[in-house]
Amino acid sequence: MSQASMALPTVSPPAVSGPAMFGMVNAALQALASNSKGPSEPSEKYPGMFWLQDNVSPWLLKQWVPSQWVIIGAIDTATFQFTPYLAGEPMTSGKLAMSDTWGCALANNSEYSTRNIDVSAGRRRDDSDTIDIVLAAAISKRIDQSWAAGDGAGGLQSDQSRVANKWYHVYLIIDPATPSVDVLFSRADQTLTLPGGYTKKRRLGSILLNASSNIRNFFQHADRFFWKNGAVDFDLSYMDGTFVSKTLTVPYGVVTRPVCNLYGDNGNPDTPTLTGLAWRPVGSDAASGLAASGLAELLSNTSSQIEFAGFGGKGICVTHGWIDDRGKNF
Repeated sequence: MSQASMALPTVSPPAVSGPAMFGMVNAALQALASNSKGPSEPSEKYPGMFWLQDNVSPWLLKQWVPSQWVIIGAIDTATFQFTPYLAGEPMTSGKLAMSDTWGCALANNSEYSTRNIDVSAGRRRDDSDTIDIVLAAAISKRIDQSWAAGDGAGGLQSDQSRVANKWYHVYLIIDPATPSVDVLFSRADQTLTLPGGYTKKRRLGSILLNASSNIRNFFQHADRFFWKNGAVDFDLSYMDGTFVSKTLTVPYGVVTRPVCNLYGDNGNPDTPTLTGLAWRPVGSDAASGLAASGLAELLSNTSSQIEFAGFGGKGICVTHGWIDDRGKNF
């Protein structure tokens, strides 16, 4: 620690001895030379003063402006790299585009698949288009414990609990002041609250708990998420031309494109004909909707719903997965 008072005695004669005065001057010069290096801010602050905060990794070089410290840059003591900051964010690789979704893929943990989600290394632009968020190494978070920083720790928002058959969004989060990056689970139908210090975020995807409050198994490829076992979302013996709203097993709280197998027939046991089903987004005024049979890509609302109509016979929908833009196109 290299911090000292910059205010030397001004009375004459001084109230301290010559050697003591020399000690105070040397301490002040050392503080100046080391940018007041230390884990806590200097007790005396002057406009334009520098402080090298060394209790974080990387170290942060800050400058005092009236009422607050401004981060000038970060110093990595392992790689001897200096990263300048601009407008509160590290200028690591330039501003990422909102459409940049490299890495940060979600997966059930191989050992604890029902409680842990693994997130691969990657990067995102935060959803306010303010800061780049870089996850330097893969991280695993568990949904059965409240959030705590670090790999293998709890990931669930602190004021929430696991609830069966509920969706949870997975967020990449950053504390711009440190800058620490982590992952958080937040229930999709409740208010998101970030951990203290973490002020920026980007949704990576969504996960569903089953009837036992365990994470349902899935796999991801880019924007596509697929169930390891498809969900039969309805199996009706009769569907006429009247549109009815059905809830599919796709994320709640966001618009997605469900990937489903649709089956419908004409209801005639003597001369059965495969007809498929008609579908339309909830609230659409399209009288006939869009006809689809077999594997189809649909469009849900934020309540995971789509409207369907049949042609006088059976109607079945099996949901295999969904496509989630995760904020990159809107």
